[in-house]
Amino acid sequence: MPGPTIDQAFITKFNRDVHLSYQQRQSLFRSLVRTDADVEAEKVRFQKLGQITVGSKARNGDVSISNPAHTYVECTMLDRYAGVLIDKLDLTKLNIEVRGSYVEEMSGGFARETDDQIIASMVAGATQTVGDYTTAITENLALLAREALDDQTIHEGMDVFCAITPRQWSHLMKIDTFTNEQFIGYEQLPWKAPGLQMKLWNRAYWFVSTRMPGVKTATSKSYMWQRRSVGHGINSEVNITWDWENLKQGWSGVGSMSMNAVVIDALGLVELHLDDTAALPA
Repeated sequence: MPGPTIDQAFITKFNRDVHLSYQQRQSLFRSLVRTDADVEAEKVRFQKLGQITVGSKARNGDVSISNPAHTYVECTMLDRYAGVLIDKLDLTKLNIEVRGSYVEEMSGGFARETDDQIIASMVAGATQTVGDYTTAITENLALLAREALDDQTIHEGMDVFCAITPRQWSHLMKIDTFTNEQFIGYEQLPWKAPGLQMKLWNRAYWFVSTRMPGVKTATSKSYMWQRRSVGHGINSEVNITWDWENLKQGWSGVGSMSMNAVVIDALGLVELHLDDTAALPA
């Protein structure tokens, strides 16, 4: 005997809202890196082109030909799943607030996994470090991190971001130049997740993430990177399928996604070694 039908409007709206919530509100890092959203294989290659040198030439002489390095990095897709069970009798009671809670939890789970994949790629690919875990972030450490990117001739027009823990943000709030309106800016950025507060300071966009490695420990890591230095490949966006579970007398919604991240250019990434237990200065 076939299971009872689930309202098609419910399925359509639930799936659509999970997808939109994941895309627009949840993941903090996805829009802050280089993205290939059309991966049709197990792996994706991100191409890396070296610099082209411009110079002079003698009268009637030949123009010097640059031979920039042309390399690539590969990223293997990771399949991830999540499920939700909705009791048949609950369907008549699911008002918009309850359904919204299901949507938020499922999209939030996929978003956290996305951020964790991008952060894990930074952990694996970072070669430049600032700090030695003896202090929280200071103005000098922030300047040194940005200087490290400048030393690698990172394109000034490209976006630079820095993700830090809540404790490190609190330490930044003790720095006058970070809080003084003469030195910082709040910008409405088209790729920024709604509700995410960013501060433009020292030519980088600073924001808080609770997913940082070692959060609330004496050996925490934060990251400053240039957008195109990290790649995020997407083999399959978040997708949900529904099926009737007879013994459960309910509908199971199983979501899946396939994606992963990799550092393309380690010269555009700096790892900050910080003490996330350091007390705030008086």
